[in-house]
Amino acid sequence: MNKKQNFADRFLYYIIDNYLYWICIALILVVSLVIRIGFAPDVAHTSDYHDYLVPWVEAYRWLGARAGLAQNNITTYYIPYNTFLALVSNFNCEPWLPIAAVSIFFDYVIAFTTYGIVALLRPEKKVKGLYPGAAFIASMTLFLPEMLFNSSLAKQCDSVYAAFALLGLYFLLKEKYGRAYFFLGIGFAFKLQALFLMPVFLLVYIAKRNHSVKYMLWVPAWYLIGGLPAILCGADPIGVYKIYLDQTNGFGMISMNIPNIYKLGLTDYALLESPGLWFTFAIFVAAGAYCYRHQEKIDRVMIYYLAGWCVWTCVEFLPDMHERYGFMASVIIPVFMLVFNRKYLWSAVVLTFCTLFIYGYYVIEGNPFPLPVEAVAYTAAYLAVTVNIARILNGKEMLSEAAEAGACNAD
Repeated sequence: MNKKQNFADRFLYYIIDNYLYWICIALILVVSLVIRIGFAPDVAHTSDYHDYLVPWVEAYRWLGARAGLAQNNITTYYIPYNTFLALVSNFNCEPWLPIAAVSIFFDYVIAFTTYGIVALLRPEKKVKGLYPGAAFIASMTLFLPEMLFNSSLAKQCDSVYAAFALLGLYFLLKEKYGRAYFFLGIGFAFKLQALFLMPVFLLVYIAKRNHSVKYMLWVPAWYLIGGLPAILCGADPIGVYKIYLDQTNGFGMISMNIPNIYKLGLTDYALLESPGLWFTFAIFVAAGAYCYRHQEKIDRVMIYYLAGWCVWTCVEFLPDMHERYGFMASVIIPVFMLVFNRKYLWSAVVLTFCTLFIYGYYVIEGNPFPLPVEAVAYTAAYLAVTVNIARILNGKEMLSEAAEAGACNAD
């Protein structure tokens, strides 16, 4: 070491030695936020904003928030997000500003939740109050295509329900079951797709047998609570509480802008809607029985893997799927493969690039590959992950040493 270092050098080296990780993470977060702030004012690349969000907010402005909520037919969302849009109508600004700001905020909730999950599952030495590996992985999720474009550019709200649902998953992994269902229920109250995680919650209930079914009541309870703002404003309770039932009627297309199995020439909605629903149900029943048979292998790491698989299964086979409905899988699968299963990292790369190409409609107003071509890669990656899970459960494949250590690591 140079003994002639001046005060400035000593100070800088002190900062580097003690706070380098914090500084790097902070810079990554700042860059991710700067990109989002740059995207947020752009309303030229999202038709949903002009076709739906703006007219909805204008309707609330014209009717008033109370009368608008009483009508209960202005938007296609459930009441909590309707209430938010009703509040937005009172702001003296363009709707994109509060809409994007709230969704961007929940992007960071997802990133911090991912940090907690990775820190929980992957043993790591803490450095100056930070788990650096978990922090870098979590911060980089902010640059995944779904995370980067959904909230700020497309002005969608998928990060809102996903943040609450993933918080529920975090507490499920920590075996804090009351909190797990509490947050899953909040996510469900914002969007029906939060229930794509429900199969793994049920699996844990069956396999672990260490918590009561009463915790599941948080899910319907939050749905009932979520409808109260509209009911208190005068809306018909039956009309309010059947919103999700109405949503299951779909939009008349077997899939929309997502390269799932239906893009391989399976386009007859009337013919395939009911079989697709029942086939998905059958997959989960079979998977549940298989996991029950190998329940000794259902540790925390495997639960996280299965969570991503459950969401991917839903968007792969359920009818009426949008590209946005796989939001949680787009976060969970890349994180899991990077940390615990790098042999199958290619499947996460396929998932990520398919998501990127889909959002190409927003960014470059075109997709470089036809959806049927993407569907081949997308479905192949899904099937590879499915086979990998089955082989891990029956002991024919192994995850990384980090996964084994994480499964045994105490809270």
